[in-house]
Amino acid sequence: GLAMLPNAIASRLGSKVKLSWKLTSITKADNQGYVLGYETPEGLVSVQAKSVIMTIPSYVASDILRPLSIDAADALSKFYYPPVAAVTVSYPKEAIRKECLIDGELQGFGQLHPRSQGVETLGTIYSSSLFPNRAPAGRVLLLNYIGGSTNTGIVSKD
Repeated sequence: GLAMLPNAIASRLGSKVKLSWKLTSITKADNQGYVLGYETPEGLVSVQAKSVIMTIPSYVASDILRPLSIDAADALSKFYYPPVAAVTVSYPKEAIRKECLIDGELQGFGQLHPRSQGVETLGTIYSSSLFPNRAPAGRVLLLNYIGGSTNTGIVSKD
């Protein structure tokens, strides 16, 4: 799942990568840079950096950046995130049409579903084809995304 990429990076770069560290604050340093505050398994840690790149949701960045710039924090807090849910289903391979399988496997990454098809699913990822051992033998695992800006009510359905 989501841990595969950071774990692979950490195994390649070693101790340069810190896993399980949560960024909680950013302040300007006296010498052109920033002081980053982290909650870590070992306790609170401060790190000095020349620059900062964030790959977090805007509402999280808004809270962290508020002490540096109220205007930037306010702008970031206004981004709209349409509700999207991930629904995983598994089927026996026999339930999949034979013409969709090559050597007994779904081929490719997945598919996108145009609204014109009349289905509520936005897209499907063939998890068991992309990630070895993700599904038991004889089964396929499909990750479907539903919701989005044109179907916001679907995520509140049972």
